[in-house]
Amino acid sequence: MISSWVRLRIPAVLLFTLLTVSACGQAAQEPLELQELRIAYDSGVDIGKAPSLLAWERMRDYGYEIIPVFFPDSVTAVQAVLAGEVDIGNADPVVVILANQAGQDFRIFALENGNQFAMVTPTSITDPAQLSGKRVAYHSPGSMTRGLAFLAAETYGFEPEWVVIEGSEVRAEALLSGQIDATVIDYENVVNVLLQAPGEYHVLISFADQFPGLMGNGFFARTGYIEENPEVIEAMIESLLLTYRRVNDDPDYLFTQAPKFLPGINEDPEKLRQIVDAYVGFNVWDGNGGFTAEAAGLTVDLYVEVGDLEVPAEFETWAVLEPMNNVLERIGRK
Repeated sequence: MISSWVRLRIPAVLLFTLLTVSACGQAAQEPLELQELRIAYDSGVDIGKAPSLLAWERMRDYGYEIIPVFFPDSVTAVQAVLAGEVDIGNADPVVVILANQAGQDFRIFALENGNQFAMVTPTSITDPAQLSGKRVAYHSPGSMTRGLAFLAAETYGFEPEWVVIEGSEVRAEALLSGQIDATVIDYENVVNVLLQAPGEYHVLISFADQFPGLMGNGFFARTGYIEENPEVIEAMIESLLLTYRRVNDDPDYLFTQAPKFLPGINEDPEKLRQIVDAYVGFNVWDGNGGFTAEAAGLTVDLYVEVGDLEVPAEFETWAVLEPMNNVLERIGRK
């Protein structure tokens, strides 16, 4: 249960654009301020975030400048929204649910991604049951990686030594250096591990394959903010869906654009290509949003099963579908 909230200080940034206006009978350009929106992310930049960051560039066409701010975990991202230092947050759904159970009034209105994780082990481990007594790492309490790790333990009947290590890339390095025996990491770091040590590691459990339909991180805001700013919320959703569709239709687009957010990632083009193909292949960025009551139900069931929630949370208490449905009605499903 989330019982306390800290105030975070984030500097505001003033950004400008050019708007065509009439002057002396001819079009002229004058700098006008875009409406600034601040979004708290729950971890650093990785390939999974690149499509949403590309979507925020598209938001300039709607009159908004998005300022992403990166935090170490979902709890601090929620705290930033609560403190009013950001307008919108990005977090694991269970943290939003727990915040509401503690008296807050947040709603998830779109997804950043679907399930993008797999459990990776040395090739000497061929059965999940062999993980009993082994060191198995996840990101943090209240994270999807913890939920998936616990789900795997319950499903396959192993009792490991749990280790908390923040950051998929850090867990990947811990695995490669022998500090842990298994970990849940995103596809980007799955590819990194397999390429760095060919034949020594493998995917033991692909959660997208074996537990389909689970939601990833969601974008959320206070209910009042969503109700008072429908044009902002729908512009965000439309930007996300159009960007996801472009990435899925043309993976080369992400291949060429990702280095803007991840400097140096294109130093090994073949690795980047494999990472992009893995994400697109598993439909991590659903062009229809991937945000449904059914997917939410499966995700909540996971939280209950692994003990993150005591009882299921009704969809309406932590999520809202109307903005997504409005956008899908406007742009159509694909």
